[in-house]
Amino acid sequence: MDLPRFYLITDRKLVPGGDLLASIEASFQAGVRLLQIREKEMPGGPLYNLAGSVKELAKQFDAKFLINDRVDVAAAIGADGAHLGSRGVPLREAREILGEKALIGYSAHTAEEAKMASLLGANFVTMSPVFPTRKEFTAPLLGLEGLQYACAESDVPVYGLGGITPENAPAALDARAYGVALVSYVFADADPGARAREMVSLVEGEEALRWFKLDRKR
Repeated sequence: MDLPRFYLITDRKLVPGGDLLASIEASFQAGVRLLQIREKEMPGGPLYNLAGSVKELAKQFDAKFLINDRVDVAAAIGADGAHLGSRGVPLREAREILGEKALIGYSAHTAEEAKMASLLGANFVTMSPVFPTRKEFTAPLLGLEGLQYACAESDVPVYGLGGITPENAPAALDARAYGVALVSYVFADADPGARAREMVSLVEGEEALRWFKLDRKR
């Protein structure tokens, strides 16, 4: 499965003015092609409605979108898949519900967890936290060394997550991450489209992809 190398994750509480859907549309316009709706405290009904609107936008821009934890909502709305964690629906059960064609991501915090997720059927994992971030993590900071080890152990693509910015994203890729994922750098800014475009160009631009292919041949 050919996945985008930039994975954008939502948090409506960070959005200046509160219009999450407008920020999502701006990110799609900027070239984002993989998005996770991560609104854990949003009730099922509003989440379903949001997902329906995102589905229309994703179709317009040929993007994929996943829903965090709520496998039931993902199945009901026809999302491209779901993103799971240790406290959510088990991977195997999620696969049975969503089907073999669904895209399933998993939030891992150790190399062992990433390896297990790949064995249980995840299509990709996020590894976090790589760098210090405004979000409070109970897991210890991985750093680039921890990220590199997890990437080497995983059989599926690994996205570095946690404190990712344009300044440190290249280092995460140098650590053999497939791509990078982030939340606040885009959604906390007054111009999410510009921030998203910056990241897409950095991680998925022509020069970046050429470097990536050459680097992986070493």
